[in-house]
Amino acid sequence: MVSTIIWVGFSQSLFAAIIIAAKKKPEIQDRILSAWLFLLAIEFITCGIDILIWGEPLLSSSFLLFNPAFYLYIKSLTKPGFKLKWLQTLHLLPFIIFESGAYILREKYSIHDFFESDTTTWFRYSFSVASVISWFLYNFCSA
Repeated sequence: MVSTIIWVGFSQSLFAAIIIAAKKKPEIQDRILSAWLFLLAIEFITCGIDILIWGEPLLSSSFLLFNPAFYLYIKSLTKPGFKLKWLQTLHLLPFIIFESGAYILREKYSIHDFFESDTTTWFRYSFSVASVISWFLYNFCSA
């Protein structure tokens, strides 16, 4: 059941990203939305691969991806003359750090074992704090 949802999510996000990317004369908000959907497709496929390899998904840092993407997309819609700068790709740094960490540590996503003390408890707690801060910060800044 879960793997079906993952593969449907992957195909839908990839299809939507391709449709938006193929627009004639895409504006900046179209490019941001398309990139956001491509990243979402990558997140879905990595989750599906995790299930195939390890039998369950690894800890996903997708909130650290969605929040900055949402923020940049809102800014592109509401701020006239908005331009995407290379410096803004730093918004993806927490996502890359925690996603890489989850693969290096092979930290599985498990609600039942999340608060159990082991060698990677620090990683799960850091991830939780970063996710909550990201959620509050980007939602506040997007308003």
